Amino acid sequence: MLKQLPTNHIFVGIETGDKQLAKKVGKGPNFSPENCLRAIKTMTKHGIDLTPSFILGLEGETKSTLDKTFEFAQRIKALTRFDEIFAACLIPFPGSRAFTMLTQHYPEYKEQDELDGEELTQRWFAHSCGIDYETAREYTAKILELGEYRITLDKGRHVI
Repeated sequence: MLKQLPTNHIFVGIETGDKQLAKKVGKGPNFSPENCLRAIKTMTKHGIDLTPSFILGLEGETKSTLDKTFEFAQRIKALTRFDEIFAACLIPFPGSRAFTMLTQHYPEYKEQDELDGEELTQRWFAHSCGIDYETAREYTAKILELGEYRITLDKGRHVI
């Protein structure tokens, strides 16, 4: 059906390679790495290229879930030979559940019109994530290395 539209390239929001973490953050009851791979195989078979997308530092993220996500990204790379990849640490944007959680520690964010995404991210990792920010950034870099073209939101500066 996508080929009939015609579609030649899809940005796929995978987020994580861990089934339990995916369910916890709302990827849906049917998300699984296996279902995702089946869909990717179907797209590849029909000549549709993809850009896989990963978000690190989700609520409940651990070193184990990061390892699963990296291994999953490698499996996708072996299957599709994608050129382009997106990976970034979670940014708790206003309106998201992560932002609401963060404002429990920093209620002043609720009233601000201008927010610094990097500051929000670092504070998220300091208070609401099971891994530290540097570890997430290291895994982000490892995942990005899988693609020739890399898309990220990491500015690489530290405010906290």
